[in-house]
Amino acid sequence: VLFFAAAFGARAAWAARRSGGTGLALASAFAGGALLNAGLVHLLADASREMSEGVEESYPVAELLCGLGALLTHLFETIGESLWPEAHGDVEDESHCENGDIGEAPDGEASFKDVADA
Repeated sequence: VLFFAAAFGARAAWAARRSGGTGLALASAFAGGALLNAGLVHLLADASREMSEGVEESYPVAELLCGLGALLTHLFETIGESLWPEAHGDVEDESHCENGDIGEAPDGEASFKDVADA
């Protein structure tokens, strides 16, 4: 059984690589959603029960903290994407990668070497 599972996984990875990675990205998003759902369904109920002990009012503290954590993560991701657009392939000019030397810059732009020598 282990051999067949490994062979199926290798075949799926090979097929995903040949298709340009779109299938792999969709499968990764689905797997991430499934894991997030499992964590929320199983762990949030226990956390809610544990955090409500000793509190006179029934305020959903665990759910509040979970929601704030999700919003904070989204905020950090949004800030990161706006500061580093090249991490997601949003860079329009990739000429800095074509000239071969990492320290060199395209014509008319200051390079790292220029700044370090100044």
